[in-house]
Formats: sequence, structure tokens, C-alpha cells
Amino acid sequence: MKHLLERKEWIRINESFFSEGAPFAKDKAKAIEIMDKLVNEKGYSVKLAAALVGNMFKESVFDPKAIGRDSKGNEFVGLVQWGGGRKDKLKKKPNWNTIGVQVDFIDEELSGAYSKVKAVIEAQATVEAAAEMVGRKYEVCADPTSPKRIKGAREIYDMYMEKLSAFTPPTLTDDDFTDQPPIEGQ
Repeated sequence: MKHLLERKEWIRINESFFSEGAPFAKDKAKAIEIMDKLVNEKGYSVKLAAALVGNMFKESVFDPKAIGRDSKGNEFVGLVQWGGGRKDKLKKKPNWNTIGVQVDFIDEELSGAYSKVKAVIEAQATVEAAAEMVGRKYEVCADPTSPKRIKGAREIYDMYMEKLSAFTPPTLTDDDFTDQPPIEGQ
């Protein structure tokens, strides 16, 4: 479903999704999907991925089809609300309004023109500071210190780390290795 929201309306809707307590509860599956793509497919640290995803929640509530406008009528699209030439470049990609294509686009930018920005974000001591740097240096948004993006990044970080710690790898014993066929020539 395509939607076009005036900036005030987008903020009102965003505020209703992000309340103290459990802001990601409604969209946990999308948050985890994006985190998995960034961490497992793109090789990002959990801190960097969470900083990006916290900002995405503030900007689009994880809707890759989100469209917003500022007070001057400029259009912003997607998970991080790209505008200007960046928006134009994204919209040239087939299926540009899908999570997968937009995660690829983020990686393309952070591996190319924004590679120094990626290093600055990674150098931050905390996920909160990293989320602020995403807002300041990558998104270049009007409110990089918004508690919603900062707290959102912390929440997704904690949620993802909990998911990772819940994974218990199988326990291997010496017997697991004795059933292997001998290697030829040995």
C-alpha cells in the first residue's frame, strides 16, 4: 500500500508507534529481518546495524514504501527517507521499494561514498552514540538526537543480542569426529 503523508502526519503516526516501553513489539519481525540482512549478509557489526535500524524505525517504521514530504514539499522515500539525488539513485533500481533492495543500497552507500561515515559510526563507543552519528552523518536528518532513534537503537541492539545469546550450538564430542571416513593417502 502506497501512502503519502505530510511531515506532521508522519510524525503523529510515528509517535503513536513509538511509546515508552516496547516500541519494536509491533514490528519486531521486520526489525530482526533487517538486522539479519545487515549482520549476516553484509557483515555489519550488531552496533552499526542497530544504529541504522533504530533510525529506520524513527524515519519509516520499517516501511520501505514510506513516502514523506518536508515543509517545502520535497519528497523523501524508503526506510531511511532518502531525498534529492540519493532518492533518485535509489528509485532507478528495480524493485527499489523493497527491504532487500534498500538494505543493498545502504550497503552500497556505506561501502562507497559514505565509507568514511561508516568508520565514524563504527568508532562510537555506544550504540546510542552510533545511532546519533547515523542521524547526523548518514541520514543528515533534522533531529539526530531524537530519543526515539537513540532509544530505538538501544532496544533493537538488546533484542538482537538476546536473540544471538539464545542460540546454543550443538555440543561436539570426540565421538563426533571418529565416524569420519579416513582421508585417502593417510
